[in-house]
Amino acid sequence: MSDRITRVFNEPPYDPDRDQEAKAETGRMPRAGGDGRNTRGIIVITAIVILSLIVLFAVIPQIILCFDPYSPVLTGSQRVNIQTGQLRTVKYVYFIKIRDEIEDTIISGTLKNKRYVFKKSEPWRTTHARCYSYLNRVRSTYRFRMAAYSHQKIQLLFEIMKDEGKPLPQKTKEDICRNVLKLWQEGKSGSNADNYINKLWEEYYNILEE
Repeated sequence: MSDRITRVFNEPPYDPDRDQEAKAETGRMPRAGGDGRNTRGIIVITAIVILSLIVLFAVIPQIILCFDPYSPVLTGSQRVNIQTGQLRTVKYVYFIKIRDEIEDTIISGTLKNKRYVFKKSEPWRTTHARCYSYLNRVRSTYRFRMAAYSHQKIQLLFEIMKDEGKPLPQKTKEDICRNVLKLWQEGKSGSNADNYINKLWEEYYNILEE
């Protein structure tokens, strides 16, 4: 240890002319700080860190999606509350929920967000889900899919009857919305409620034709 300290203090001061002489003899300037091994080490470590991040955030999530396309890696879904009629949009990015919004529909608005339980069950049903995969691109699945369109059909029916000068009474609107909630809770796919709405369309279309 004492020898190293002695060499440091006995080392002559920096002389640029000495570097020029060394260059003339060897054909290159002497390197400061040794042979650059520290710099190469930093570059290697940086490259390893970058590659690890790429594997972590790009490759591994895609592998997970291959086995479970709708895991909360890169997915979005829409759900309907079969007790109120509200819609809920949820989106995940790398297992982090970045969006969770609940919005009213014609059904929940007509019923003033009251909860109606005709059959005890989980209130939120997934209408459709979507995964965002670089390998499989965008993949969608529809489950309780009819519910996604029921709101639009009911709203359009109410608006047409109003525009034609035969608006539906508030009680009739509430009865229709309650019946839809009941059929949603009794069924598994939402098709019963959709058939009910289609029959309403036929009934009120005949009324308009009179």
